[in-house]
Amino acid sequence: MLTERDSGREATVRGAGLSIRLGHGWVWQEPRVLGGSVRLNQVNYIVDPGYTEWIVAPVRAGTATVHIQGLPKTTGAAKDVTFSFHVN
Repeated sequence: MLTERDSGREATVRGAGLSIRLGHGWVWQEPRVLGGSVRLNQVNYIVDPGYTEWIVAPVRAGTATVHIQGLPKTTGAAKDVTFSFHVN
């Protein structure tokens, strides 16, 4: 599992994938995926767990970068989180 504290980190995606969980203090924009080795699926909860979550699923061997921009719910600067993924 990756959070906004892991921004800039590289991860290897295996098996069913891994999750990105970002806190609700921000309004997260639609992620941008560069590269075709992963697919992102947003998780929709019936009861709010306190975060927004996407599952990073491997598609094929290669690399991908995911960019997600967050806008603050209160005043403040925008936040960008970026993750790089390797799929074997």
